[in-house]
Amino acid sequence: MNIFLKLDNYISGPLIERFNYGGLKRAAAVLTHLGDALLHIPLFLYFYFYCHEPFQTFALITFYSTIAGVLILYAVRLSFKRRRPIGDMPKEFAIVPMLENYSFPSGHAMRNFLFCVTAYPFFGIYATIALFIFAAFITSTRVYLKLHYFSDILAGAALGMLTAYVFLKLYL
Repeated sequence: MNIFLKLDNYISGPLIERFNYGGLKRAAAVLTHLGDALLHIPLFLYFYFYCHEPFQTFALITFYSTIAGVLILYAVRLSFKRRRPIGDMPKEFAIVPMLENYSFPSGHAMRNFLFCVTAYPFFGIYATIALFIFAAFITSTRVYLKLHYFSDILAGAALGMLTAYVFLKLYL
């Protein structure tokens, strides 16, 4: 894990120092919340209850793969117990405080990249590309805000995409 920390610090450190502006940090704090589960849950409930067949299936596959991904994520977090770059998670970000103080892998990245994969069969390639760009942008704010290391984002994204792929294969 030490080699990952060195790589993370090599990638993240100069970037964070170069763009260390108060206004930018506030904007990043707002943008990072666009990827929060608290915003995703109402969206998928809407798809499930107020939309028809393809959207309902999308919501169900996304829900099941998210639950499986979160269970795997917390098992990995408890195995590695990698502390966040800033130490403890700020209270406004913490959902499960004890588990949220660990950063590897990123649950934020897992959920957002998972949506990109589950969206493809239902919304097509253009929506999927837009979601990938959006996911990359908002998860990078987690590195900028020192809530995650770069490798946390990569591992979370990989976990989310893999989980989504498995559930798409199971249900479609």
